[in-house]
Amino acid sequence: MSLTIFDDIYHEIRKRNTSGGFKAVPYSDEFIKYTAGYYGLSMELIKNIIQILINSHKIFSIEIIAEDKVRDIAHVEGYVVCDLVILRKLKSFYQSELIIQYENEFHKRLMVHQVVKEIFPMLHSFNNTDIGKVANLAIMLEELERFMEKHYEEFTEEWKAKRLAYEISLSNIDTQLERKVEKQKVAGKASSPVELKDRRKKRVVDAPQYNEFIDKSKSYPLERIFQIYGIDFFLRVQLRNYKFDYLKELVGTKKIKRKSDLLLLKNMLNAVLHNRNSDHNLAQYEDAIYELMQTVNHHLFVERDF
Repeated sequence: MSLTIFDDIYHEIRKRNTSGGFKAVPYSDEFIKYTAGYYGLSMELIKNIIQILINSHKIFSIEIIAEDKVRDIAHVEGYVVCDLVILRKLKSFYQSELIIQYENEFHKRLMVHQVVKEIFPMLHSFNNTDIGKVANLAIMLEELERFMEKHYEEFTEEWKAKRLAYEISLSNIDTQLERKVEKQKVAGKASSPVELKDRRKKRVVDAPQYNEFIDKSKSYPLERIFQIYGIDFFLRVQLRNYKFDYLKELVGTKKIKRKSDLLLLKNMLNAVLHNRNSDHNLAQYEDAIYELMQTVNHHLFVERDF
């Protein structure tokens, strides 16, 4: 059943929560884009899945940044799994960091409860600042810890499982997911992940035909380039050179339209997303990557019949 996506998203949040540091709490703006691109689903559907996880007490949502229309600041949430051990570790980290940031800001060192007492009345003025984000997490993680301790019966695995089933039953999300995943399973048979991994081991810019490819690309028609170098090499060159918008245009205009080619590009994009931490330049292309992924998925699963 396709509903394993609920477990997948939950475990991705849990994995990040236990990774330590400032990135331990995933922010909604980044996380929703990432999961939508990775699973080939709309961001609205991902938001619905996350809300069901929240309603089922699988995860908590914490406001990191409040919406401010005057300053054009969007609302951002952070996600934390409903696990007391993990929650307490996160609370300890962010409370310690709050003490440090408060001292840097106001040049005096206080205990965490004193910092919270001082900063809480003016928290809105720190919206979308580093100290404001840390303060929101430090304060809310402690409140959520108390809430879990007080309402422990609502955080047992049995309660969560029953509530999750109930929340899913109220929506048609299971039908949407099953339809989407069945299409992806059928389509996924066309390529081999092992072969794709082997092909990507060698840096494309080091290939002997790279310079020749660049020269011919300036004068040869696209169809001829495909015939000479193949779609695999062509896609690797474009991805290595961050030509995400160009590839989006080629897919949108159906210059790249074969199912096998689209699946190859989809697999390559998944690899790019998984390895983005090793290439810091990718951060500035994040929106373009997700837009390309959605365009590929649209042409694979919306405009095609399997």
